[in-house]
Amino acid sequence: MKKTLNLFWFLAILLLNQAFSQSLIAVESNGATSYTQNFEQAIGMASSGSIIYLPGGTFSQGSAIIDKKLTILGVGHHPDSTLATNQTIIAGDIALLEGASETHLEGLYITNNISVAYQNKVDNLVIRRCSVNDITANGSHWSQADHDSTYSYNWQIIHNVIRNNVNFGNLTAFTFKGNIIKGNMAYAFLGGTFENNVFLYNSASNHLIDELRFCTFKNNIFLHTWELSYPGYACSGGVPCGSYNNTFLNNSFCMGGQNLYLENGTASVALNNKYDALITESLVNATENVFNYSGNYHIHPNLNSSLVGTDGLELGIYGGNDVYKEGAVPHNPHIYFKNIAPSTTPDGMLNVNIKVNAQNN
Repeated sequence: MKKTLNLFWFLAILLLNQAFSQSLIAVESNGATSYTQNFEQAIGMASSGSIIYLPGGTFSQGSAIIDKKLTILGVGHHPDSTLATNQTIIAGDIALLEGASETHLEGLYITNNISVAYQNKVDNLVIRRCSVNDITANGSHWSQADHDSTYSYNWQIIHNVIRNNVNFGNLTAFTFKGNIIKGNMAYAFLGGTFENNVFLYNSASNHLIDELRFCTFKNNIFLHTWELSYPGYACSGGVPCGSYNNTFLNNSFCMGGQNLYLENGTASVALNNKYDALITESLVNATENVFNYSGNYHIHPNLNSSLVGTDGLELGIYGGNDVYKEGAVPHNPHIYFKNIAPSTTPDGMLNVNIKVNAQNN
């Protein structure tokens, strides 16, 4: 029944957009649906628990502020899978405040960043099948006591393209899975899981991970060829800093003879990793430091034959029990073809041909 309702609203939005040459946003709240052209206005109209359906098009604002539980669904960010609708583009930032716990963002191209404001606690956030510049859970990463009192819990960051960096400063018990990330990662004090990701970052002078602690990395593909982390974990005054007490299982690295410094700290573990993979033989068609929609991020056959994941399946975004979805199509019904006549017939009929696929996930 829910899929039927979703399909109805998507078709209704598409027809209204065509009829009025406008990008109408549907807000489904408490059993009623209202429409607007402005994304920030849609957020203001919505009550906690509402669903906001964004069609293809660009929605501009400086910073969209969310302070309640919302589900925001676009039509996707991949150019190939949005030929019939165009991408859903949020031109600006999305800022999450206290009260936004359990918010779900999916199928969006966000030109700037997703962030949680300093000392705001947002739990159970889902960011799925989006393209975003930076993700930042702002916390006081220099003050452990301050961090502990305001940490955010259980984020699910899954199957995204992250065009720059992730700062986990105010976050714990998170899942970072099946993502393609171009930049580096910093400030995760209380642990999380990195699983089946592709890390494109490569630098001859900068570390890929900075101040990550008690995290588990498994079944990932790294293109980084320099030190992964700091060579030590004691800073001035004997205060621990850097990345330490992490676990690395069944990951592929292109490090050659470089020291990874995986085993900083007394509780660190590094098992069944491959350290001498070649960048050119890690992925079928990819370049370090560059994400391209025309790239092929499947594992290279040479790497696949030499190392498998902890679950016996392949490394990277197409491994595990929740593989990356081709085209990053969101879970809403997907309009893959439309042909709408530019004008009505002499008897007042508008010829419309729309093809839609229901999505199982």
